[in-house]
Amino acid sequence: MSRAAMFSLPLSGDGPYREYSNAWGGAAFIWGHLQRHLGWKEADWLFEVGKEGSRSLWNIAVREDIPIEDRVAMAITFDLCYIEAVDVPAIAQSLRRFVGKYGTQEKVCHLLTWADDMETMIQEGAQAIGFHHTSVGENPWVRYEGESDPIYLTPVEGYSVVTIVPEIRQEETPNADL
Repeated sequence: MSRAAMFSLPLSGDGPYREYSNAWGGAAFIWGHLQRHLGWKEADWLFEVGKEGSRSLWNIAVREDIPIEDRVAMAITFDLCYIEAVDVPAIAQSLRRFVGKYGTQEKVCHLLTWADDMETMIQEGAQAIGFHHTSVGENPWVRYEGESDPIYLTPVEGYSVVTIVPEIRQEETPNADL
């Protein structure tokens, strides 16, 4: 079964790392809910990605007419997108609001666990959080050159979620549990 992972950046191979069984509970869960902004249903996102105009799904992250929790959820599904420690409280709250709004419909959903885990990892000293959304593909934060040991990318080689959704830094992060 596929897995998703969350880890501390810069990645070192032995730093804080969380793994989640069934990658469908992460990025695919988010895409399945966000496609409603495009009038798509069921698993349309699976069939539309790669077609002419499919970029509209990815553009949800920058559309100002879309609620911020939806934009944040989409942004964190992008390869090499990371969350700076300072933004974790707002991002975690956005993920909780996302699940509160859409529910899980009895599907696997990692978002609430992600929110808790990223807060814990920051408390443990992580400077940033990165994701590998499916074990089916290679981790975008790791490169290989021939037979060499892995080369771990740093946040400098990615981009902060704030570059996609700058309003997140203006968000209030209430302490209310959802």
